[in-house]
Amino acid sequence: MMRLIVLLLILCASNGFQISSHLPTESKTCLKSKKSEQIERDLIEQISSLSIAQREKTAGTQKNIIKLVQKLESIGSDSYACKDEIDGRWRLIYTTTPETASPIQRSFFSVKAFKIFQEISIYENSQCPTVSNIVDFGKNIGKLQVNALASTERRPIPDFVPRKGDGKIFGMNVLGVSKTAENIDQINKKIRIDFKFDEAYFEFKLVPFKLPYPVPFRWLDDEVKGWIDITYLSDFSQKGAMRISRGNKGTIF
Repeated sequence: MMRLIVLLLILCASNGFQISSHLPTESKTCLKSKKSEQIERDLIEQISSLSIAQREKTAGTQKNIIKLVQKLESIGSDSYACKDEIDGRWRLIYTTTPETASPIQRSFFSVKAFKIFQEISIYENSQCPTVSNIVDFGKNIGKLQVNALASTERRPIPDFVPRKGDGKIFGMNVLGVSKTAENIDQINKKIRIDFKFDEAYFEFKLVPFKLPYPVPFRWLDDEVKGWIDITYLSDFSQKGAMRISRGNKGTIF
């Protein structure tokens, strides 16, 4: 199943899922669904008005985008990470790239020619739940794929310890700087996917083997851990679906 990501993330095809099904009455469900659909349209319109080069430079539009994101988050559910519907292939169409992002992240997200996907396989994959980030350089070139082991409240990794440190190496932002000030008792585990990067590689069309990414993920521990909070997921009965997430480095995507 292919899912286009917006912010967030937008989904191409999906099965029925009522984002507001927890509401007490049918009339309130319909009103809430219509309200969220209109905000989604406004959000996509704002994002579409920007080129990738402008997305961090147009303060007014950036502010409007964040306001629309917050509106959608305020009317969403509180258990998205436990839903089957998060599984699939999502395409990134917008992200913030704060200074806490790694230099590699900022470089890839600023290149207009690249398509970026996130594949989530937690509940459909019975063997090993994973989250994979994919940078598609084009069908005639190849891709970079970064795979991570994933853990949720519904499907936890045994003995998994979530990230604790800020990730700086000798005080430098090499792999990105993580938020560390959270009170663990205030974390909503039902929207959170904890992960640990496991492997990464380049795959080029003209090279008959995979080229390893130059970071020894399996030798590292806390530095290669993180989390994704899924703060909004749109109605899957629509033709497309939108996902909004917040990462441990402060990004919204």
